Amino acid sequence: MKRIMLALALAICLCPLAFGEGKTAASDDAWVQVNRACELREKPEGDAEAVAKAPKDAELDYIGKSPNGKWYHVRYKGVSAWIEAKDGALKWATFY
Repeated sequence: MKRIMLALALAICLCPLAFGEGKTAASDDAWVQVNRACELREKPEGDAEAVAKAPKDAELDYIGKSPNGKWYHVRYKGVSAWIEAKDGALKWATFY
């Protein structure tokens, strides 16, 4: 029984690799689509310095969110920054 459980666990872990997905973290499967042009900020604060600007419909890599959930931590064109959650929609890819 232990061998069957071990084989099942191994198969589940290796399944994405077998299909070429290679995803290793939830953030690899997520992005934020900007619903209007917005500034990307250095910190999750409205008065923080803007470090970049994203155009409407841009897709930003999702890193995480602020503890209060009002800001998304994103990466865009190599820049790690924050946008207000109201300015974007969090999207998740689903792999089978």
